[in-house]
Amino acid sequence: MTDSAAKVMTRKLQEKGIALLVPPERFFVKGMEGPLRSGELNRAATWARMLPEKVEAARPAEQR
Repeated sequence: MTDSAAKVMTRKLQEKGIALLVPPERFFVKGMEGPLRSGELNRAATWARMLPEKVEAARPAEQR
């Protein structure tokens, strides 16, 4: 297994001073470029659906 894209992107965002709202998530692919392994698309969709809630919760109250 090679390094995960989530780990690489986390490091790049943090180097730019961007704070993560949620922990990174790894999604597994077949081979180096995909496609996603069975069940991973559903996992990715579930993870993505919770992102707007986390973004809203992180906004200052006066901006809501």
